[in-house]
Amino acid sequence: MVPKEYIVANKIDLQAIVSEYYAGLYRFGLSLAKNESEAADLTQEAFLILAKHEKQIREPERIKTWLFTTLRREFFRKIRTRKAHPEVEFQPEEHEISGIESDALRSIDGKTAVEALAQIAESYRNLGSSRWDGNVAAFPGQGTIETRYGNNFRGRYRA
Repeated sequence: MVPKEYIVANKIDLQAIVSEYYAGLYRFGLSLAKNESEAADLTQEAFLILAKHEKQIREPERIKTWLFTTLRREFFRKIRTRKAHPEVEFQPEEHEISGIESDALRSIDGKTAVEALAQIAESYRNLGSSRWDGNVAAFPGQGTIETRYGNNFRGRYRA
C-alpha cells in the first residue's frame, strides 16, 4: 500500500515511489532475469512505464503490485522478442563472396536487371523511367510529379 505522503494533489510522487520500491523491484527482476544488467533494465523500464501511465492508475494504493506485475510483463515481452528476433553475430568470412571481382558483380547485377525488365510489359516499363527537369521529375505520358499530385488531390487523375 502506498503511504498517503506519496500522493500529492492527486498525483503520484514518483521520486518517493522509486526510493521506496527500487530495491525490491530490482531483486525481483534479478530473480527472473538471472542477470544484473537485465534486472536493472527491467526495473528502470517498470518505472518508466509508471511515469508514462501514472494518470491511468486507478488505485494508487496498489502501486507496488502494479510495479511488480509490469516488471514481470516486461520480462516476458523481452523473452518473446528474443525468440522472434534472435541475435546473430556477423561472420565476415561466411558472408564474403570470394573470387569474383566487383566489376563482375556489377555486370551480373546489371544483366539480371535487364533480364527482369524484359519480362515486364512495355506499358509498365515506361512508367518507371523519368527525366529530371531542374526541380521537377517528369514521367513520359503522365506529366510531372507535382501535376499528378495536384490532380490526385483534386480527384482528376485516374491511373
